[in-house]
Amino acid sequence: MHPIRQAVHQLRAHPGFNTLIILLLAVGIGANTTMFSFVRGVLLKPLPYPESGELVLVRKQTTPESARRPGGADFVADKEFLAWSEADLPAFRDLAGYRNERSTWRRRESSEFVSNTLVTADFFKLLGVSAHRGRLIERADTQPGATRVAVLDYDFWRNNFGGEADIIGTSLQLGDEVVTVVGVLPPTFEFIGDAQLWTPLILQPVVDSSPGAPVFVTPVTTLARIAPGVSLDAAAAQLEQVSDRFWNAGVGGLPPFMIADLRGGPAQLLPLQEYLAGDLRQTLWFLFGAVGLVLLIGCVNLANLQLARATSRRHELAVRTALGASRRQLALGLLTENLLPALIGGTLGVLLSFWGIELTSILLADQLPRVMEISVDWWVAGFTLLLACGTGLAFGMVPAWQIRKLDPQDALHTGGRVSMGSPSRTRWRQACIAIEVALALALAANAGLLLRSFFNLRAVDLGIRTEDVMTLQLPAGENFDPFMRRDADQIAQTNSRLRDLGQRYRQALAQVPGVSQVSIGNYDPLTDFNMMLMARVEGYAVDPASPPPAVVAIAADGDYFDTVGTPLMEGRAFSTSDGDGAPLVAIVNKAFVDYYFPGESVIGRRIQSFANPEEMATIVGVAVNTRRSALDQSPQVKVYVPRDQWPQSHMVALLRIENDSVTVAAAVLAALRQFDSTQAYGTPITLAERQGRTLAPRKLLMGLLIGFAGTAIGLAAIGIFGVMAYAVAQRTHEFGVRMALGADRQRILIHVLRGAGLAVIIGLVSGIGFGLAGSRLIASTLFSVAPYDPIVLLGAATILAVTAMIAALMPALRAARLNPVEALRAE
Repeated sequence: MHPIRQAVHQLRAHPGFNTLIILLLAVGIGANTTMFSFVRGVLLKPLPYPESGELVLVRKQTTPESARRPGGADFVADKEFLAWSEADLPAFRDLAGYRNERSTWRRRESSEFVSNTLVTADFFKLLGVSAHRGRLIERADTQPGATRVAVLDYDFWRNNFGGEADIIGTSLQLGDEVVTVVGVLPPTFEFIGDAQLWTPLILQPVVDSSPGAPVFVTPVTTLARIAPGVSLDAAAAQLEQVSDRFWNAGVGGLPPFMIADLRGGPAQLLPLQEYLAGDLRQTLWFLFGAVGLVLLIGCVNLANLQLARATSRRHELAVRTALGASRRQLALGLLTENLLPALIGGTLGVLLSFWGIELTSILLADQLPRVMEISVDWWVAGFTLLLACGTGLAFGMVPAWQIRKLDPQDALHTGGRVSMGSPSRTRWRQACIAIEVALALALAANAGLLLRSFFNLRAVDLGIRTEDVMTLQLPAGENFDPFMRRDADQIAQTNSRLRDLGQRYRQALAQVPGVSQVSIGNYDPLTDFNMMLMARVEGYAVDPASPPPAVVAIAADGDYFDTVGTPLMEGRAFSTSDGDGAPLVAIVNKAFVDYYFPGESVIGRRIQSFANPEEMATIVGVAVNTRRSALDQSPQVKVYVPRDQWPQSHMVALLRIENDSVTVAAAVLAALRQFDSTQAYGTPITLAERQGRTLAPRKLLMGLLIGFAGTAIGLAAIGIFGVMAYAVAQRTHEFGVRMALGADRQRILIHVLRGAGLAVIIGLVSGIGFGLAGSRLIASTLFSVAPYDPIVLLGAATILAVTAMIAALMPALRAARLNPVEALRAE
């Protein structure tokens, strides 16, 4: 019979058995196809730009100072960027900078926040983008004093202006500026963020480098297109040569510590795709490996079942051999029989992967870069085809290999009956069980590590209240760079306006039903990147070889600590007497004390004032440490100062609420619109929700891995039960003989369990080794738990051992309850 016709015949002859195979493979192949789609889309597929392999992000290698500043080491000071751009370096074809902002779009009837990306003149050229309508940003637009222009994102244009063809030349009110629309981007263009419009990034060169001259410093994210054949290290070396000349020349008389902070470490070039993938790279590869293990366990299961089924078909195969079929033909027939359901399962797996991609895209939406498109393309389809063929061959190879040992005369003489307890088949069965147990334990152990790590993170004392504290950003009407130098009159006028605005915000929000306490500050406690400044501490001798860390500077009012629930360990909170013109005061946290004066009281000591660097502020209190959203990092050194003494244009409201957060949020926004309907306001969110978003990536990884581990344990249990049940059914005659010769039921039970138990023990020992190897891949995501945690390993091994023995116990009990007379009569 032709192998394909034979395969179709077997598929119809055993619909239940083959349906089980197809469903198991469909789920396994669908999961693997889904994960491969993400691996390809995020890590392997070129970005949607011409010659995207040449695109790199220029960052500064982390130093103790740059690691603590806003943006970490990913931004470059604009002065350094201009020096690079003007050097015309041969290693680069193009160099461009950008920065993301949130601007207020003032409309006739309302105002709203829009995502605005400011870019240099060569930005769109570097990415190979042309305008859909009008033009893009040109070099003349980035010169100081140029007319302000904007380029609209295609979706923003369609959704807000109906795709009007005459949009070019119209004006938009962005904050206090009026910008002219000069172009619209094509619908296919996507970038890292969700920019709705694009405006010129105007950078100011160093005009006067004399001491005391004004210096304006803007952080810039730098993209570059390197020349063909140039290595990343060689290109970075050219940038460093320019940086050395620039910074060694001095910048406007800035102090050395500020220059060191702005410069950061040496230049480092990362392929743009690698940078965008970030932490998602490790997560995807790990999950891809996990679903691969699940499929492998399924293949081992199916191979074991097919081996048992092939054993029962010995008589059929012997008859075919007697009729002239060669062992090669028999093996080819068995492989074809396995390939057919595998291909059907692979086809269903592709269909399942469409749903899996949609679901996983939703789960990974916050971590997935916008420019990375996830879909089932020809590469993914090819991968699925290879996977389906590979799995069919994998679980069909074992029974095909067993054909070489077929003795036709013996098979015909025994009528096809063979003992599943023969040494070779016992070894195969035990090896398959051991492999399943080992792989399932590796997944279960790593899932247990992530689970324990997650609960350790949840148990971290944040030093704040989260459930009943709400925060939202408030517009201040003016933003200025912290490094910008202004004269005394400008500072006084700005500070007066900000004090008054903050007080009016407090009064308006205090009237909202459900709000019991209001505080105005510059950042909420969970913000990752606050304002970080260097400060001189009286009585502390600075080691030039090891300068102190930059401190997180927080402007807070008197109710701040009560509102967020941060207790003071010593001293007092701010009061109404700590206002403008009063003696300068500050509150520090425990991390400050531990670094500067461990074991001592700091009350009464003085620290350099942020409001006026020439004056000193007296420390009047010590607060407990608070954690930002990076819960697994050490508490930062923090200094709190009264907001009335150091007003900031970056303003957030912190509200202690008593009612449902959704109801209060609506009431808060209504009150703010009544306060000033021309402004755009942030979305109110509780600190608990903020914390939940921070833990979401870890929670997702943990949940997926636990799901895979549970599936693996279930498949292992099904496999053990199926193989043991099939073995017991095939050994019915053998057990009948044993009982007829005097073996009692307990001995039969122990005999059956002994074989399964030995395989389980071998699998557990091997699985611990696999689990330890796999835990190294997730070591960076663990918190307060070692990769070799004995409790987790022992717990996972116990769960798997109990599950495996329960799966083996049911067939063993069936063997022990056999009636020897009926068993022998049946044979």
